[in-house]
Amino acid sequence: MDFNIAELYNVFDAQQGKDSNCQKQVLKLIQFLSSEDGWPLCTSMLLNSNSNLPNVDALPDDQKSALFFLCCRALEENLKSDSPVPPDEAPKFAAFACQWLRYLINPVDGIRKPKYFESKAGHLVTLAIIRYYPNHWSSLFDDLLGILIEATGKQVSESNKSDIVAVDLFLDILIDLDSHIISRNVQLTTEELKRSNELKDAMRESCIGSLIHTCYQLIYRFLSSCQSNACLIRKILHTIGLYASWVDLTLVANTEWITLLSRLLQLSMDNESSSAVIRCGIYLYLIGFVNKGMPVIDKLSLLTGVWEQLGSMLINDPNISNFMMDSNVNSCDDLNDDQLESLSTLGTLIDAMGNQLISVYRNLYDTTLLNSGSNQTSTNQFRSDSDNSSFLSTALEALEDRLNVALRLFEHKKPEISQVVTPFLRSYLSLLKSVVNHPSSENLSSSLGARRQRNRNSSASMDSGNPLSVGYNTSSGHLEINEIRYFFVKRLLFACIDKMKYLPIHDDQEDDECEYEEYRHELRTIVGNISQLDQRFVLDAIHQMVRHSHHLLNSNAIQKSSFPLDHIQQIDVTLNLFYLFGEICKANKNDHFSQTFPHHETMISIMSILCTDSFSRLPHETLQLQYFEIMVRYERYFSLVPEHLLHVMLAFVDDRGLHSPWHSVKIRCAYLINRIIKSHKKTLLPHTEEYLSRFSDLLELSLEPDCSVLNSSELNGSITCINGRTTNIRKFNARTGLGITEQSFLYEAAAQLIAAGGIQLSNLTNSDNSNNGEDRVGELFRVLLTPVMIQYDQFVTKYITEQDPKVAEVRGILVKQVTDLITKTTRVFSQPKCIITSGCESVLIDAMRLIISELSRFPTDVTSPGRQAACAGVRAFLHRMVACIMPATEPSSTECRSTLTSDVLLAALVDAIPQLVKPLLSRLACYTTGSQMLDVFDAEQRWKEIRDLLPLVTQVVLRYKNQSVPFLSSCLPDIMEIIINSLNEPLPPDHPTLIEERKLLRRGYLQLVQTIYQSVPDVFSQLTNENIVQNLTTVLGQVEACLESDDPIGLRSGIILFLQLIQSAAHNSQFYEDFLLPHLVPFFILGPISPVFRLTDGQFILALDKIAESLHVLYQKQDGLYTYLKDYFLPRQQLSPELILSYTSALKSNLKDFQLFVRTFYAHFH
Repeated sequence: MDFNIAELYNVFDAQQGKDSNCQKQVLKLIQFLSSEDGWPLCTSMLLNSNSNLPNVDALPDDQKSALFFLCCRALEENLKSDSPVPPDEAPKFAAFACQWLRYLINPVDGIRKPKYFESKAGHLVTLAIIRYYPNHWSSLFDDLLGILIEATGKQVSESNKSDIVAVDLFLDILIDLDSHIISRNVQLTTEELKRSNELKDAMRESCIGSLIHTCYQLIYRFLSSCQSNACLIRKILHTIGLYASWVDLTLVANTEWITLLSRLLQLSMDNESSSAVIRCGIYLYLIGFVNKGMPVIDKLSLLTGVWEQLGSMLINDPNISNFMMDSNVNSCDDLNDDQLESLSTLGTLIDAMGNQLISVYRNLYDTTLLNSGSNQTSTNQFRSDSDNSSFLSTALEALEDRLNVALRLFEHKKPEISQVVTPFLRSYLSLLKSVVNHPSSENLSSSLGARRQRNRNSSASMDSGNPLSVGYNTSSGHLEINEIRYFFVKRLLFACIDKMKYLPIHDDQEDDECEYEEYRHELRTIVGNISQLDQRFVLDAIHQMVRHSHHLLNSNAIQKSSFPLDHIQQIDVTLNLFYLFGEICKANKNDHFSQTFPHHETMISIMSILCTDSFSRLPHETLQLQYFEIMVRYERYFSLVPEHLLHVMLAFVDDRGLHSPWHSVKIRCAYLINRIIKSHKKTLLPHTEEYLSRFSDLLELSLEPDCSVLNSSELNGSITCINGRTTNIRKFNARTGLGITEQSFLYEAAAQLIAAGGIQLSNLTNSDNSNNGEDRVGELFRVLLTPVMIQYDQFVTKYITEQDPKVAEVRGILVKQVTDLITKTTRVFSQPKCIITSGCESVLIDAMRLIISELSRFPTDVTSPGRQAACAGVRAFLHRMVACIMPATEPSSTECRSTLTSDVLLAALVDAIPQLVKPLLSRLACYTTGSQMLDVFDAEQRWKEIRDLLPLVTQVVLRYKNQSVPFLSSCLPDIMEIIINSLNEPLPPDHPTLIEERKLLRRGYLQLVQTIYQSVPDVFSQLTNENIVQNLTTVLGQVEACLESDDPIGLRSGIILFLQLIQSAAHNSQFYEDFLLPHLVPFFILGPISPVFRLTDGQFILALDKIAESLHVLYQKQDGLYTYLKDYFLPRQQLSPELILSYTSALKSNLKDFQLFVRTFYAHFH
């Protein structure tokens, strides 16, 4: 690179330039400066030591900063390089690093550089350690310690800060180095791990003792000025805590360090202003070696020993002891940020100690069980048989002592303090043995009254007996819940409940909602853990809260507009916990009110209170939502107490639910009411017309799409329709406040009630009453759908007249959604036991005729905006009609009418299918005549529409069988012509989307042909009768194409078709000689030899089994096949006589043996 020094000094302007050339210029500079020739230039500029370069200090600040970061970036790139280290590189960099550090610590001009200079310098030294130590710069740490000693040789004074800067830099390097060699968040690569181990081994051998001893001396140096240097002391302790995980424990947990920590704790109690900062450092120090890996007994000795020597001093800090002993959890609201951080770090320490003790306890318990179950005598002369038992008692006592501290910290109202101990609390809950039928707290107290009572902060164990006696037969040392442990669980549950009350529930705190979501999840998880331990205890607590909430609602019934916030929070937690209980404590068939559920009486009592008017009109949007969610979550209750269902339904349809002023309540109720009506439509049937009238005003659809959708990025291009579903147009009707999706739930709910009337009519014996009721059911159904049918024409008109392509796409989706709404409404008639009355059938037919007539108005260009979505809606509706209307051959109480209706449906399909097909046919004509080139997007759209149409034809064939013959005779020729032409269109190379689309189209074609032959063989005969060999050869060509395109599913469908042909027509000698022998048999035998026929794929194996079955059946139908294969076909394939004999002999065996032989036979060719 031709390097121009002016470019370097103008790097700021280049960085600010938005031109790509400027950015390229900066990258070239970095590339040069990080090279072997360039990085020394960076060191000269950072030291300002090259007389040939302009004075860096004379530059403006912005240019100086830009140049500084550029040089540091280049040095970083060089130090991170994997290239070998040249002989002179490490000495040069060592000289630069030492000189630069001294310059930063003691600036020549007395002007200190900004803090980021020191941070960058520390990071570069860290990278130098990773690159050069110990092979290329063995004295690196000695040099660092020498610089540190130089700077800290003088007495500490307020005027001289060189020692402070030196210590800070020294610690920054050690902390940064730790993050590189001990990655606690990201797993290191193999090379990184190898280099990390090399560094740690070298440091252990040469310098780690000196580094830790230096840190020890630095703390002593700052003891006399701990108030002003508290942050530095904290940083030193934190650094040692980080290194404790991999250094010799005797270096960091010896008598000297414990004595020093004791002195620091004492000084922190005497000096309140620096107390929190220093204590935070001590906690970080202890966390380091508490988490250090070591043998179980050694870990237990460490944990208990540290607590014995320092535990009382840790707890006796005034800020902590006042909080720990005060029953008022809010007594420490005046703590500053340092004190809160200190308390949070103490929680982290307690959590680490607790989890380590649980791990120790579990290991000791498992070892004790193993030893007690073994008849072998221990050969360890230093360990008695009672050793593990005594250690187990010690571990349990220490564990439950830390538990008291953890629980008290958890009770603090600040989430940042209580969150850190939740892992320990949850781990301890997993130790407790669940209670099947737990007695009430009163009975428990009386039964355990003889046991001594303990203070909740006592260090005594919660179990004074032999730990092995508790839960001996349970896994991993599960503990029985005695009185004291029961008291702990109770406190923990009430602490969770209390904390949940103070989580934000207001609408104007959405950011807080996201921030607290994880915390809320943790609290709910703890409640769930407690519920799994003792369902009765949690449910009784919820029951009590429900009664209290009921009292609050009744006492504030008149002033609900000014309902106190704490009361709202109380009710919010109550409803949350009750809903959560049902999610955690599952019941058979989700019925918590049957006698098979052990707490059904309490559940019934709770629901009876919640179904009162007080709870149905709650003073907050979130509470109202929770009320309706609970009613649907526990809807089984209404089967037991149906009279309450009517009160709840009234709440659903009035201003508490669907007509609520709260938008979220309204739209959620639209969905929930559908679920509850589905479950209890028989109970609600007498009130059908009342409910229909109450939400009839919400059924009017909006003709206009949402403006926000029109401007969204989803409309940049086309909106695809996947599996019949499109992007939901969330347009809320200004008058109803509901979107079309929510309105579709209401239509379905109404249809559920109306259809239930038809089911009831089927059970009536009085024909007059039945006919009158039947007319009424049909009349209600027509009243429900007529407004939509009137609006449907308006939706289509707006769609086809829209000129803006983006808006037309959205309007096409709206047409689909309206069609889907009608489809969803008619879905009830395809449910089991549902009876379609004559009036309902009439409405269905009218809706079908309307939709098909409007289909003729759709754009004929297959790529027209919105057409794909609109057609998908029509197809879905026709699918539903086929499912609803019975064929003529099915027995029915309304058989004659059903026959007539199914004929009408098939006649309508004869009109509808061509309208869906003709646009595709006319477009294909352009390609088959060669008048224009294949358009990829157009082909993808056409092939997809053809493929999406095939399931409808298949459904009609399977549903109506012989009754569908006229329909197939009319529609099938055009469909087959389109499919064959599409499959023969030229395919652009390297276009995976089109390749996959063609594969799916070919598969659908073969599955349709197979269905037609299986269900209506006469139609298949008509299709192939004119030139049967040519037509079947065309089908066989598509089966071969399935093999070439790696589609084993389509291949198997085609083979099954030919298997069915062989079973029914192989006896025909002409068919056998004209098609089976010359065309099909060669494919069956040679196809599996192809490399693309993967015998490792299960689907190909299934296809091979069908090939074997086809040949086996053909042999049974035509004896000449054996001779043909043995004497003519197989010898021409250059097979050995032995293989030919084995193949033909296997053909004579049973089918299963032949299939196994074929698998082995073809395995030789792969």
